[in-house]
Amino acid sequence: MNTTNRHTLTRFIPFILLLLAVATLSLPMAIRYAAAEPAEPAAVSAESKIYLPLVVKPQTAAAVQNANFENGRTGWVEFSNDGQAVIRTDQPVTAYSGSWVAWLGGAKNNVSSITQQVTVPSTTPYLAYYQYIASADLCGYDKAYVFAGATQVTTYDLCTSNNTNGWVKRVVNLSAYAGQSIALQIRVTTDSTLNSSLFIDDVSFQTSAAAAAETTMEQDMIDDSVLIFKSGEIETAVVMEQARRNKQ
Repeated sequence: MNTTNRHTLTRFIPFILLLLAVATLSLPMAIRYAAAEPAEPAAVSAESKIYLPLVVKPQTAAAVQNANFENGRTGWVEFSNDGQAVIRTDQPVTAYSGSWVAWLGGAKNNVSSITQQVTVPSTTPYLAYYQYIASADLCGYDKAYVFAGATQVTTYDLCTSNNTNGWVKRVVNLSAYAGQSIALQIRVTTDSTLNSSLFIDDVSFQTSAAAAAETTMEQDMIDDSVLIFKSGEIETAVVMEQARRNKQ
C-alpha cells in the first residue's frame, strides 16, 4: 500500500468507528422494541365461544300495600258514611303493631270500609288480619264483612258475646281467588243503638287456615261500663242497658 492510499484510509477510520458505535447502540434498542410489540391475537372460532344466559331475578311486590297502616292513609280506599277517617291513630285501643289501625264502625247507623286491589297469592291464599272487637250491642244487629269484589266471602256479628278483649287473629279462606286480582274489602255496618267498633291491624296472606293462638289481653279505654265513639261521644252503662232492653 502506497503512502497516498494509507493517508486516505486513515481519514475514513473515524467515520467507520462512528458508524459501528451507532449500530451497536441501536441494535439492543431495536431488539427491545421488537420484544415489547404485542403479538396479533389468535382468531376465535364461533364454535369455541361460550355464551352465558342473563338471569334477571323478578321483583316480588307485597301482596298487601301498607298492610300495617304505618304509612298512614295510603294504599287503601277508606270510606265512612259519617265522613270520619277510618285509618287513624286516635283509637281508644293500643295498635297491634306501630300506632296506626283501621277503625271500622264506632258510630251509630254507620257503614265504613277499607278496600284495596290485591292479587291473591297462589301459594298463600288465606287472608289474615288482627282484629279487636269492642261492642255494646246484642248479636244480630252490627255486622262485619269480608268481600272479594262484589262477592260476600264471610260475615260475623259484632256484639258483646263476641268481644275479643284484645287483639286476635282472624283468617279468611280466599283460595277460590288464588292468582286472581280482586277488590279486597273489610266492611262494618251498625244500627241506630248500642254502638260497635272493629279495629283492624297487620293484614297479610298465609299458607293455611290456621290462626295463631295469640291474644293481647288489653282493655285499654274500652270496658263494660263506658263505650267511646269516633266522635268522642261517650255512652254510659245506664244508657246502654236501656238500649238493650228496647231491642229485646
